[in-house]
Amino acid sequence: MRYANISFLGKEICNIGDNLQLMAIDYLYMRMGIKADEIVKIPYNELSTWKADNGEKALLPVNFPFMEYSEQGLAGIFSTDIIPVFLGLTYIKPYLSQSEVEYLKRYEPIGCRDEYTYNTMQKYGIQSWLNGCMTLTMYSKRKHNSEEQKVYLVNVPEEIEARLPKKILANAEKRKHLIKREDLCEDINDYIERRMREYKEKAKVVVTTLLHCTIPCISMGIPVIVISPEMSVSYRFSWVERMVPIFSLDNIENISWNIYKEADEEIKEEMLENAIDIVKSHIGKSEISLHKCSDISSFFLDRVRKNYYVEGFDKGVAYLKKYYQNDSKFDYAVWGMTYIAEMICKHIEDNYPNAKLVAVFDKNKQSKFKGKKIGKIEESEEKTLLDIEIFVTAFAATNVAIKYFNEIGKRDMFCLCYKS
Repeated sequence: MRYANISFLGKEICNIGDNLQLMAIDYLYMRMGIKADEIVKIPYNELSTWKADNGEKALLPVNFPFMEYSEQGLAGIFSTDIIPVFLGLTYIKPYLSQSEVEYLKRYEPIGCRDEYTYNTMQKYGIQSWLNGCMTLTMYSKRKHNSEEQKVYLVNVPEEIEARLPKKILANAEKRKHLIKREDLCEDINDYIERRMREYKEKAKVVVTTLLHCTIPCISMGIPVIVISPEMSVSYRFSWVERMVPIFSLDNIENISWNIYKEADEEIKEEMLENAIDIVKSHIGKSEISLHKCSDISSFFLDRVRKNYYVEGFDKGVAYLKKYYQNDSKFDYAVWGMTYIAEMICKHIEDNYPNAKLVAVFDKNKQSKFKGKKIGKIEESEEKTLLDIEIFVTAFAATNVAIKYFNEIGKRDMFCLCYKS
């Protein structure tokens, strides 16, 4: 059996957080004494079709979100030559098919990155635990030095920045965790390590809206202020608040800039040791300790909970509620074949019986969805597009949609599910 990890690079935009999650698995392997040249890298877009050259199956620790639509759901993501070891699964659909349940039970216990996913597993009787993200285990706690004077604002939108104290902004530097692929002049992992080293050596405090800026900062012992760009908190953070407070737009003024809770080194090591045991159990060299899984789960579950929202989906539901009655008759389309598209369509089917799905758009998919052929939106008649409701259900399509709608003069009847 081969050890494997996923290789991934955004089509046009590279997100540091995506690769950090995969680097955490490389770090896990390093702690297991497995050399880099012993690890096979499987491209993300080949997971369902990958075949081993020599017939050896690949053991793949999973610490990565799956958002793109698959007709079989989780049961269709991995080829039969891949044995998944779920350490940090996040799965946005709150419902599972029978085939998905059977598939997941085959690989129990399932480590869940967030409580939302954990609750879904529990609902279907799947043995699981709340493990958080393995990126928490990647970095050692820093030693303090005189260079730690900078305030970093990482993906902080203007409306939040305008409400921060002047003394914080006076010494602030802005950073983005999204980089255009064409601007990436080095290996993405090297780029990330250089950025993380900068934070570790120079940050007095980091202010961010991003999950995978928050987690490595906690891991390195860097004071981090986490602010949701909405009035509530994303489900993806439904474990992080066990370690740091999470603020939202309605309580920025309550931030205490002088209080910081140190990272819990014990939970980091417990997560890592447990993950190693679980990986080794699949090759018969260790046993899974459900007691350890339960301890980790209890740690992250023991907290005061916020009102969580699901990015993309909740925005679409709110839009429908604002503009339509349950008996309204309207034609609609989805742009971007993600699970959010599936969830929006199911919500409409369940609550708006007179609505009709008339088109499905995605520039990279060529199959069918709910009996509709998936096509490129540019191939549709502009007049038709002006008369239907369009839900833009992929984050990557948002800016493209804004530009395209402006070009064709579509001023209304669309919902940008990932736009604040």
